[in-house]
Amino acid sequence: MTRRLPPYLGILAALIVVPGAVAAYLLASGHGGAGWGVITAANVLVSLWLAWGLWVWRHVAWVNLVGRVALLTLAAQLLATAGTAAGATSFVTLVLGAWGMGVAFMLGLALLRLAFAGSHPVLGVARTMFDEAIRQKVGLIFVVILVVLVPLLPVFLNDSRLEYRVSNFLRYSLFVTGLLLSIMTILLCTRSVAREVESKVVFTTLTKPIARWQHLLGKWVGAMALNALLLTVAGVGIYAFTKAIAQQPAQDPLDAVAVQDEILTARIVHTPDEAEPGMLARDIGERLERLRQLEPDFYMTTDPVSGQVRPIPFEQLPENLRVPLQAEVVSDWLSVPPRSSRVYRFSGLTGAAEYGRFVQLRFKPEAKGAAPPDKRMQLWFRANGRDLDFYGMENGQLVSKPMPRFAEDKFAVIRIPVEMIGDDGVLDLEVFNGGRGAPDQPRLAFNPAEGMELLYTVGGFEFNLVKAMFVLWVRLMFVAMLGICAATFLGFPTACLLCGLVFAAAAASGYLAESLDQYGAFANEDMPLWGKIIGVPTAFIAKLGEGEYYDAFKVIIRTIGEVFTAFVPALSEYNPAPMLAEGRAVTTDLIGRSLLWVGGVWTGALALIAAALYHRRELAHVQV
Repeated sequence: MTRRLPPYLGILAALIVVPGAVAAYLLASGHGGAGWGVITAANVLVSLWLAWGLWVWRHVAWVNLVGRVALLTLAAQLLATAGTAAGATSFVTLVLGAWGMGVAFMLGLALLRLAFAGSHPVLGVARTMFDEAIRQKVGLIFVVILVVLVPLLPVFLNDSRLEYRVSNFLRYSLFVTGLLLSIMTILLCTRSVAREVESKVVFTTLTKPIARWQHLLGKWVGAMALNALLLTVAGVGIYAFTKAIAQQPAQDPLDAVAVQDEILTARIVHTPDEAEPGMLARDIGERLERLRQLEPDFYMTTDPVSGQVRPIPFEQLPENLRVPLQAEVVSDWLSVPPRSSRVYRFSGLTGAAEYGRFVQLRFKPEAKGAAPPDKRMQLWFRANGRDLDFYGMENGQLVSKPMPRFAEDKFAVIRIPVEMIGDDGVLDLEVFNGGRGAPDQPRLAFNPAEGMELLYTVGGFEFNLVKAMFVLWVRLMFVAMLGICAATFLGFPTACLLCGLVFAAAAASGYLAESLDQYGAFANEDMPLWGKIIGVPTAFIAKLGEGEYYDAFKVIIRTIGEVFTAFVPALSEYNPAPMLAEGRAVTTDLIGRSLLWVGGVWTGALALIAAALYHRRELAHVQV
């Protein structure tokens, strides 16, 4: 067959060149109909000849790849043509998106095989790993779901404002990508190791010149190489569809500006500082002194030696007293009384002028009382002693306008010129509640978490997306090693169950910790975890003695939950999806911490455990 390839290519060239020359002569001679007839006939002959060649030489790797790409392209073309004829624009977008991601995956897989073509044992195991993932129906199903689901998401986004559609697509697409690849990785790694042990294939493998740790490392490298390819394909698809959605009609000029300035960007976030250092500590002290007078039983203690009554310092208060007191003071600080003002300081803005003309103030005013009938609040701002104007869009240009009224309990953004920032990088922002002829309105509060933030752009959306996908890849390092480690001592179903439980707890670690806090409280929340574990029997017996059987049960449940979460990495702290969807920069600090803790400490610990367990198993002994 191989010796017949040159004649085949010669005939293919003749079918292209000869009819082309004849058609050109006929068109030049004024025989247009005959010329186009020759071109049509030649296209049919070339297509048939190509199809025959792809079938005959399908056993050749590159020919097989070209054939699959051609078949996928033909199917996509037919579906897209039918969708265009029916006026189904969303369906055409879905088909073209799935086609592009599918072709990118097939080409990337071919490049992966070339990259892992070396003779090193780790490379050989890795190459077998991702080849096995494609041969297995489970792995292939997840690839197809990813390639189809990402292009399908825009069809379900029907938010009225364009900024919400773009933001939600980014949030959901990254969530779906991370979840699908995590599940696929768990199934692939656990199945590959466990089934090789169960089928005794590993007996043959480990009698070759390959160490057991190299065998496991090859499995992990192969899984991570496949994840890198799929994340790249998904990232290209997410970028293309984000740009396509961003070109859709906006609700108003502000909506269009919000997409570019608040989502398709990378911004650094600054939160307000105390304009007067020590102000919050002083307010806490004053409020604590009043509480000591009103409720001495909670805020005062008796010295066991001298018998004198003395105040309990703020740092030594139980958490159930200290945290609400601190939160109340901070909430008062982040609120502005009616017809009054308060100053908030933002520092560290020295480099803001290098990235643009403006910094952005993002805030959400919450009415602590009866809001005006139209739910809009009047606020005024002064930056470093100078009144702020509102910069809005008019005929595609940013122009200065009077400060509008802002919707209550809705996020708003105003631009502050960088020249108003002091040379020391400090901006003192004075916020006025009402006044200047505005109607009476209640106290305005800003949520401590995200109610008032200052942001400025430090990069573009493209590089921010790349960094977000890299953080997802680092998270998958832990997931892949978790699956391999579980499969070294468990069967496939049990290993999958254990990995699913650990992954769910790690991904929802923040929510789980908050739920445990609300489910049951310890007498001293400041006590370290080990101290709580030691004190559990005492607390349990005390609750039983008091007849509070349900509370005794809660002590046990919370202790088990906290012990479990202590041995699970907090993957929720390394989730780039909300940052990308809100136009916040995926910082170098986040990448570094994820590499250190998730990719280094936790993955490394699991690798050591897996190597130790695998080494102790009786898998293959060579007898001489």
